[in-house]
Order: sequence, then structure tokens, then C-alpha cells
Amino acid sequence: AYSTCSSLTNYTVANQTVDGSHVLTSTFIPVEGEEGLHTMYFQASTGIGLPSTTQRYIKVNGPLAVVEHIRGETIFITPNPTTDETRIAWGAFVAGEAQLIDAQGRMLKRWQPGTPSFNLSVADLPPGIYTVRLLKGDRTAAARLAVGTH
Repeated sequence: AYSTCSSLTNYTVANQTVDGSHVLTSTFIPVEGEEGLHTMYFQASTGIGLPSTTQRYIKVNGPLAVVEHIRGETIFITPNPTTDETRIAWGAFVAGEAQLIDAQGRMLKRWQPGTPSFNLSVADLPPGIYTVRLLKGDRTAAARLAVGTH
């Protein structure tokens, strides 16, 4: 059994056997430019007769903002720019601390998210460019967040 999705850069498949049956687990983290509809192809064979094939569709909503920083860590912020709220994700990592920093380097907000992705309200912020910084142990990731006019 196997699966492919050539239009998604980070598409990976874990092929495992559970209770004598094949189980495929597909995961992906979309990157900038991969918004839209994607087709995943699945094929399985018992070795007798033709393989069984099927396809499923994944829609990646945009716009995506993907910024890679320190040690190749990646933060996803969508929508970006925003005027009221944005969703922030750091792959599968749960940040020990999240920080929102203004253009002058002042820390405006600091919190412990508790999940790999979370919503951030920016409705109370003036328009401008901010930095979102996520930290966990020796891992650090930072990305710019643009807040537009309300």
C-alpha cells in the first residue's frame, strides 16, 4: 500500500501494519504557494489481481504566510496580513512560550499556548508589522505578522 501527492512539498506517509492490516497515515504542512485543491492518490495490492486505487482531495485555504527562521524552524500565520484575528501554528511543536513584539522591539504579549496551533487576536493593535516568536527549550522560531487598518 502507498500514497502520493506530488503537488504538496511536505507530504509524507507512514505505512504501518496494525492487527494484520495496512494502515496509511498521511501528513503535510502546506507552504506558501500551495493554496488550492490537491489530489492524494492511494493504491493497495494483495498480490492477486489488479491493485485497488482511489483518490481523495485536500483543499489548502490561503493566504498562507510561511516564514522560516532560526535553525530552519517554520511558523505558519494565516491570514497574514490581518485586521482582527490570525491563526498561528508551529508544525507539531507546542511552544512553551509565545511572544508578540512590536517594531520597536517591545514585548506586547507573552503567553503559554498549550497547543501546536492557536488563534491570536490583534484587534486592539494599531496597524503595523509585528514579530511572533515561539520558544520551546533550545528551539526558537520567529515570523512577521502584518496588521492592517480596521
